[in-house]
Amino acid sequence: MDHRENASATIAQLSYDEENQRAMEEEGVIHILNELLGDASEELREYAAESLINFAEDSRYREMVTVAFEIPSFLAIQERQIRMRASDEDMTRSMSLLSVEQLASDFHSV
Repeated sequence: MDHRENASATIAQLSYDEENQRAMEEEGVIHILNELLGDASEELREYAAESLINFAEDSRYREMVTVAFEIPSFLAIQERQIRMRASDEDMTRSMSLLSVEQLASDFHSV
């Protein structure tokens, strides 16, 4: 992974937090992320899309992200992210239904 990919991965992780979003928007990161959607590196496009999806969830930034919604590759990434998040939520719900005793008994029976 090169420096640009490391940086974009970091931005993607930071973009889940409201305070980080505000600081990044003030520094013009949304514009840069929109530009990265056209990059040759698939990893850069993925991280940029993840960040932009997070920004789009906040009405304050949604208008700045609208450019991304015109790009087919972004829409495909967004759809995949939505499916992954739903799957993670389903897994979390399923795991919360299991008791410690059930998990321990399943572990000992293996």
